[in-house]
Amino acid sequence: MRPGGVPSIAAVQPLHVATWIEIQTRERSAPTAKQSLAAVRHLSDWLVVDQVCR
Repeated sequence: MRPGGVPSIAAVQPLHVATWIEIQTRERSAPTAKQSLAAVRHLSDWLVVDQVCR
């Protein structure tokens, strides 16, 4: 596990995602942050639909 990180994708909580979004919007342009968020949404949808994570 990385310092300050989460041990696995299953351990990711809404607070982790909210913090990541906040960092993205500060450090990247709006279109880039939106594209990154869309990719994370797509990944999380896939993980739930394929029953990899709850």
